[in-house]
Amino acid sequence: MVVFLDGKPSKKDYRLFKLEESADDLSSMKEMLYRRYFRVLKDDLERPDLIIVDGGAGQVNVARSVIDSLGLNVPVIGLKKDSKHNTSALLAFTPLREVSIDKKSNLFYLLEKKPKF
Repeated sequence: MVVFLDGKPSKKDYRLFKLEESADDLSSMKEMLYRRYFRVLKDDLERPDLIIVDGGAGQVNVARSVIDSLGLNVPVIGLKKDSKHNTSALLAFTPLREVSIDKKSNLFYLLEKKPKF
């Protein structure tokens, strides 16, 4: 998990999760999101303004279901990839729709940053 504050990486807030062995990406994402945001609620930690998942409709739907189950009101978007695994669009949830991103924009640059752990 990476965290950005005011458009800059907040490395002190990065987290790695030891997950139960799972056969698929969606189950792992569900476990990680639940554990993280359950703790946010339990410990009254700062809530994010936006959750960005690295994935398409399946990942966005899983994230949205976890966030909704915890009663959090936080927008969730996904980063859709093309056939070469490059980000090609944003997936916004309400309702689930694809939004194009100008690949020369500051937003695209921010979303494409590769975190270093």
